[in-house]
Amino acid sequence: MQLLQANFMGHYDNHIAQKLIEKGNFILKSDYEPTKAAGDPENPEDLNDPEFNSEQIKKANDLINNLKIYPHAFVLACIMDTGVKAKRAWQVPYRFSQVIGGFEFEKLLELEKSTIVNIFNNKKNNFGMRYPNDKAEYFHCAILRIHENYNDDASRIGQTAPLAQK
Repeated sequence: MQLLQANFMGHYDNHIAQKLIEKGNFILKSDYEPTKAAGDPENPEDLNDPEFNSEQIKKANDLINNLKIYPHAFVLACIMDTGVKAKRAWQVPYRFSQVIGGFEFEKLLELEKSTIVNIFNNKKNNFGMRYPNDKAEYFHCAILRIHENYNDDASRIGQTAPLAQK
């Protein structure tokens, strides 16, 4: 009986793997469609924050979709996406950029952990994060890891082994 289950599971696993490969190839051949993870500027439900209007939503989406210049924005948004509404988390890189005057990686790298903690805890910045001290620490650690392991280029994540392992 176990042998039949093993053979069945092997066939079933191959079938699933083939379907996943087909789906992945389809997606890779499709045109790139930017994410609206920070909200849809056309959707009234996404405009219920008086501090964040449709133009800001568009700019937040533009930032996280600009993978050539700001791949770290996408990575940092992913890290922020825990314990809060996703749209709020994906707005953090843009909101942060407004506080520090840009989102160039070099500018982020210059920031002390205490500065990042203060930015996250300042209510007027309206990050809306639960556990802002923890989120600030994750944000800071991710910046350092991108610097140390990926030579300041978050787009290298998944493409190469971290520099620390070489």
